[in-house]
Amino acid sequence: MTRLFILSALSIAIALFPGCKAKNYDLVIMSPHQEKIQNEFTAAFQDWFKAKHGRVPAISLQDQGSGTGTQEQFISQRFVDHPEGIGIDLFFGGGSEPHMNLAAKGLLVSYLIPNRDQVAPDILGIPLYDPEYRYYGAALSGFGIVYNRAILKDLGLQEPTSWEILARPELFGKVGAVDPMSGSALAAYETILQAYGWDKGMRILALLAANSQTFYSVAGGVPDNVGRRQIAIGCAIDFYAANQIELSGADEVGFCMPEKLTVITPDPISILKGAPHLETAQEFVAFVMSEEGQRLWFLPVGAAGGPKQKALNRMPVIPALYERYASQALVKYDPFKFTKSFKYDSELAITRRDIFRSLFQATLKQPHSQLRDAWKEVIKVKDNEALIAELVKPPVTEAELLTLAQHQWSDEAVRSRLMTQWTNWAYKKYDAVRTKALSARH
Repeated sequence: MTRLFILSALSIAIALFPGCKAKNYDLVIMSPHQEKIQNEFTAAFQDWFKAKHGRVPAISLQDQGSGTGTQEQFISQRFVDHPEGIGIDLFFGGGSEPHMNLAAKGLLVSYLIPNRDQVAPDILGIPLYDPEYRYYGAALSGFGIVYNRAILKDLGLQEPTSWEILARPELFGKVGAVDPMSGSALAAYETILQAYGWDKGMRILALLAANSQTFYSVAGGVPDNVGRRQIAIGCAIDFYAANQIELSGADEVGFCMPEKLTVITPDPISILKGAPHLETAQEFVAFVMSEEGQRLWFLPVGAAGGPKQKALNRMPVIPALYERYASQALVKYDPFKFTKSFKYDSELAITRRDIFRSLFQATLKQPHSQLRDAWKEVIKVKDNEALIAELVKPPVTEAELLTLAQHQWSDEAVRSRLMTQWTNWAYKKYDAVRTKALSARH
């Protein structure tokens, strides 16, 4: 009997339409996680389940393949057509926001895990599970800076301790930026905004964009190109950076989560309403949240209780494991010992998510060439602070952006008009700043 069943595109379509016949599975999971995470957890659960029940459960994995937002949208839409259940048991991974949204729509069911007291209730003030137990943070995600040690050394720059290094003029053309349609990139940008406040945060983001060669469509593009020495530095989620360090070596690639200037967030698992295999789904959640499951996140391949094929390089949510496995763990820091200097506001992040993405696209990504050209000339001006201030100033204040987000952004005509206004404004501003910089040098 095979250990793992993965549905073909046709059988997925059949399985997800209630009333249609499909192969009998013991568990159906939708997950945007990397394949290695899916494989390690399903294989380990099958071993755990067999030891308990005497048989190997047949598991179907589904990944829509278009990002977390698409998967949340798919689940929500299927429930519109099939409100009692959509043939899927679990949603595993994708960050907090999709699980929070599904819970708010009444599409998740509560389950109290056996070892809830072992799991930390929060980290740096951010809750790790729903108060009604509809979702649990199965692992932690941290946002920071991945960098190439050799390139920074050649440039005479110290290794980073804060996000501000991304705005340094010495790094012109050597920073990696990611389109904010990427969920992890957006989370990193929002972290910078909240850590420094709107004005300074936007300054850092604008100069990060000005320093970048291009915008990658996926977050993994930054650590990959840091490892290839195509760029020197950029924002990254911790496990993408860890994967690159594993490939390139720690003496080539480094990673920093700026202390007191970053957030650590849960990456949840939840049981969907109408789960066709509810008891098995509950057992899977219990396993993922248990010590047996949590060890898989950060132990090396081959270690007792660790993954069998590939290291996952993630942070578990049981604080006691960090000390217990300190000598073996691939994660060499304990995030529960971090200190914070700002309170991350999840509601603020959600409220301005869509409009901030549009603002970034209109003023930093679309006119990227003009932004780079202007910054290149500003760098050459000796007393350039006034020019920098003009270059990085956004077309709206934080308060104005929030007002638009709450009252007008749902209107398609308003969105289209503002996007056009912001883009035209940005093009004109960058051309004007470039002209002033050229004049200042003559």
